Amino acid sequence: MFVVDQGLNKITKIANKTFQELGIREREHLQEWIADNTECLGEELLIIQKEFDDFDDTNERSVCRFHLENFTLKYALLELYYIFRILCSIRKKYYNEGFIRNGRDGDGNG
Repeated sequence: MFVVDQGLNKITKIANKTFQELGIREREHLQEWIADNTECLGEELLIIQKEFDDFDDTNERSVCRFHLENFTLKYALLELYYIFRILCSIRKKYYNEGFIRNGRDGDGNG
């Protein structure tokens, strides 16, 4: 990475630093910065859920993680079902228009 000094018309290379060296932590810093300005990732994003770290004991954390994992799986399955329905409707459209016959394309070459 470089720093540009327009006044002096110079560019100076700066030393590479890790997040650990800078004291930047994922939960405390990165997640919060991204939540405050999702466009920093190159596009506007909708944050569905942020990590919650105010648990009373480890059992609460396990239960919450279990529910989150189940929600994630359910959402993924719903997306797959939605995509499957779209693909079925596209195939039906092509079949009805005569492009697909007996598992082959319109010219009979498979």
